[in-house]
Amino acid sequence: MIWTVVWYLSLAVLALFAYLTYFVIVVPLRQRAYYKKLGVVFGKGTPFITEITRLKQLIAEDPYQPVLSRVATQLGMEALDTNVVPRLTGLCMPNRNLLFINSVDFLNDIYVKYNAFHTKSDQEQNIFAILGGRNIVFMDTHDKAYPPTRKSLSAAFFKSKLQALTKIIKEVTLR
Repeated sequence: MIWTVVWYLSLAVLALFAYLTYFVIVVPLRQRAYYKKLGVVFGKGTPFITEITRLKQLIAEDPYQPVLSRVATQLGMEALDTNVVPRLTGLCMPNRNLLFINSVDFLNDIYVKYNAFHTKSDQEQNIFAILGGRNIVFMDTHDKAYPPTRKSLSAAFFKSKLQALTKIIKEVTLR
């Protein structure tokens, strides 16, 4: 009887270990390979270890500065052996990959040129619907309510208003 319980407990522990190994290590490594094919620059060296070691170094140097984007930028420049910041860099962390857009032109392409061809994923809509309800940020772009809602908000994003807001934000941020 006791050996049966031990057997099932050991199977449960083994299954949990396999699950965690797959989702914490294997999935991020597969995603990293996919992103590298798309042109995202990751650092040289062993995934996870290189990134975590560099994070520790930068936190030790200055714990009050944001470090993730600095690590991604530095590792990307080292991978390309150049002083030019790559337009897309990535960090391969346990359980996820973090992507950093370092180019204003590239960001403009994503949000202005190609945004019309993309919609929010169902998973994203369902997760954030709990927190924010059915709002325009997580609304499907093919939803019938989306165009009138977007049109009603467009006045807030006129160029003249945004330029004035940008000036105020810069003044407050640079203080």
